Amino acid sequence: MEYDYSDAPEQDWVNLIPAKTLVKVVLTIRPGRYGEDGLLSRSGSGFEYLNLEATVISEPYRDRKIYQNVAVGGATEGQRKAAAIARPFIRGILESARGIKPKDESQRALQARRINKFADLIDLKFAVEIGIEKGKDGYDDKNTIKRAITPDRPFYDRIMAGTSIEAVDFNDLKRRLPDSSQPESSLAGKNKAGQGPPVHPAPDDNDIPEWAR
Repeated sequence: MEYDYSDAPEQDWVNLIPAKTLVKVVLTIRPGRYGEDGLLSRSGSGFEYLNLEATVISEPYRDRKIYQNVAVGGATEGQRKAAAIARPFIRGILESARGIKPKDESQRALQARRINKFADLIDLKFAVEIGIEKGKDGYDDKNTIKRAITPDRPFYDRIMAGTSIEAVDFNDLKRRLPDSSQPESSLAGKNKAGQGPPVHPAPDDNDIPEWAR
């Protein structure tokens, strides 16, 4: 018997998205066939987590995927601590997707931070800062979501409109202008040419959510 691979696609050589790039993503959960609706994953030691898959919808990185495990529970004290540490990240996702500022304590904001089940996270679209995690044990480096970008942060509106922005150092912005309510033009980092960080315009189908129109 002969196996012909001539019509198989070529191997995919994908460069990482640069760290500190700001993009918009849409979220899904890769089912682990455990727990609520079978969406949870569980290790042999009892560690419970969500296997998140975020697909970039900003050019020029559209359709790139980022995989990230987020702890939600476990059998040991350390595993439960990991789940507690992950809670602010999930809160940030909800605030970014639903247009809620972190300091907003209105009834609308409190409700926006609630979900009835983990499936409510599926299809949420939100702004993120990209990070890079060093590979271990022979695995390559990979992109991660460093943090969700909430409406009180610079560039939020532009990211949610489909624009990607590179080389943004939020710590540097905070040192120079702690008041994040300053106009975005005054907060932009400088590159070697004295311009702001590289900006990739939104695609034609900006995919602006209804609440932002």
